[in-house]
Amino acid sequence: MSEGRENSNREHWLARARQTSRQVNLGWWLETLAAPLLIVAIAGAAALLIVRREFPAIEPWIP
Repeated sequence: MSEGRENSNREHWLARARQTSRQVNLGWWLETLAAPLLIVAIAGAAALLIVRREFPAIEPWIP
């Protein structure tokens, strides 16, 4: 096999490995952050509902 072909194959597989690595790392981050982000979203929604209930005189910015 010529050296140029070996480099071409090497670059192809390195690119595939980088792509797979990014996908796996993104999946890990999403799995790790799913629970904390859900808790923050629920707390934010609860805070918004409490503020709207306690201060009805504040006009909502979205009608």
